[in-house]
Amino acid sequence: MRVMSVRVRALTRRAEERFALSLVRPTTPRGRGTHRRYWTRVCAALGREWSEDDDEIDFERFCVVWPPERADVRA
Repeated sequence: MRVMSVRVRALTRRAEERFALSLVRPTTPRGRGTHRRYWTRVCAALGREWSEDDDEIDFERFCVVWPPERADVRA
């Protein structure tokens, strides 16, 4: 994997359209619900409550570079 870009922001800020369209699964209310459930579990395990407005997550864009036969053409 090669990291192409990383942006850190709160989940309540909408992903940029270009980023959202590049995802395998678009950022839909259902997709955001999946993120909410995941981060709620992670924070609960750490003994804290997750906030969509205050806690930031990474929006990461990456491409596959190995093995060569599966490499992303953007790499």
